[in-house]
Amino acid sequence: MKILLASLFIISFALAKAETSKSKAPIEGCNSTQGWGYFCKFNVEFEKKQNITVMGTIGSLEPISVAPKMSDGVALKIKVNGSDQIMEVLLGPEWFIKYWDEVLKPGDEIVVNGIEGFFEGKKWILTQSLTRGDRRIELINRDGHLAWSPWSPVKKEIPNNKTKTKNIIKK
Repeated sequence: MKILLASLFIISFALAKAETSKSKAPIEGCNSTQGWGYFCKFNVEFEKKQNITVMGTIGSLEPISVAPKMSDGVALKIKVNGSDQIMEVLLGPEWFIKYWDEVLKPGDEIVVNGIEGFFEGKKWILTQSLTRGDRRIELINRDGHLAWSPWSPVKKEIPNNKTKTKNIIKK
């Protein structure tokens, strides 16, 4: 019986491993965020140009491939208020957005504050915050911390000569 259970465990582990290997390979050093982390290529090489605000109606939400070895993202196609212009705005990684409590849908009136820039020669608008009605989500804060990335650099403050530091950790 123990041999049968061990065999079933090994087979199920091998099947699970084979299923996960079908997905895009993560960028080295960016495994937990599948290429979307603070220290990953997309965030490091994203060439920020200017802040932008887009106000309009969601036409569609679509998965989008940003770069090889990166998991898919979610893009909003927004019909801009007062014009016929459609703008594509990148929300973030699909694996993060699919678990939101709030569901965005076509027809929703929204305001997106974002960063317009370039990555690997393509123009992107990356969402910093999104507002719908009286609800708002912040995806990138003022310090550049990404809501989906557990690690980002600590802002270091240089104390002046008059600042005293007290060590409160006792060994």
